[in-house]
Amino acid sequence: MESTHLNARKRLYQLLPFILSVAGLLLMADLSPDPSPTQDLNAYQRSLQQQLAPKVHIGDWVVRAGTGHESQLIQQLSGNPYSHIGVISQTQPEIRVIHATTTDDHQRLNQVISSSLAEFTQSKWATTWAVYRHTGLSNTQIQQQIHDLNQMLGQPFVLESRENHPRYCTTIVYDSLPVSIQQQVPWQTVSLSVIKGDLLFPKAFIELKGSQLIYQQAPSAK
Repeated sequence: MESTHLNARKRLYQLLPFILSVAGLLLMADLSPDPSPTQDLNAYQRSLQQQLAPKVHIGDWVVRAGTGHESQLIQQLSGNPYSHIGVISQTQPEIRVIHATTTDDHQRLNQVISSSLAEFTQSKWATTWAVYRHTGLSNTQIQQQIHDLNQMLGQPFVLESRENHPRYCTTIVYDSLPVSIQQQVPWQTVSLSVIKGDLLFPKAFIELKGSQLIYQQAPSAK
């Protein structure tokens, strides 16, 4: 019996690096189960359009608190409830968001995509969400940002540390900003079994000087 316990413990130790690696891979993936019935996305989008189109601008940041365990990891590491971020690329005829994701759209896995605001914030993916605006960006800078983000559409999702040319939700926002804003964005050093180095979390953007809350969805509203 003692030998059986020792073998089981040895096997657990052997599997521990693999378990930690899986947790690390999930860190920025924003993979989430569907904890609630499927929403009527068309009706939801119409409601959002009517409510928010007059308020939001192209270039605004949309952040969401994810529904999966990996979102909890991001929240714990960053000390902030939001685990995913995208940029509003148009407001008419519907509000759309460009973001880097793994599974939001099963026909466009692991890449930079454009989603409707309803798709981005549906209860399948978000427990709560908000819209922020950086007041220091000029109209010209915002237009350049959206142009650069559109050029990234279809490019692969890459979870790597800062020095290894990453491409995940926060880095495409960072890469599309002018250097003067990039210099203000704080990266966070982490040490996981699968990745070590500087990572970028949504918290870094919404806590920037000049970042203004435009809209916040209450967790109980959906």
